[in-house]
Amino acid sequence: MFFLYRNYVVEKRDKKSGDWVRCNDAINGTEITVSKLKEGHEYEFRVMATNEFGTSEPLRSSSPVVAKLPFSMLK
Repeated sequence: MFFLYRNYVVEKRDKKSGDWVRCNDAINGTEITVSKLKEGHEYEFRVMATNEFGTSEPLRSSSPVVAKLPFSMLK
């Protein structure tokens, strides 16, 4: 039997709080911009695929990511 995944759900977990929080409404593509990250905090991410039959098991990031500003000020 073949299942077509239709959407993806991304969740983040601030290692300081320990709670998984949904980052987005279901998305169709393979890219997402995650907002409301706190600079200097470590985050883990997980992704689940969804279709008419339900939601897959989560795939977790292999290592935490430290949030930082994308650009630095030149001095």
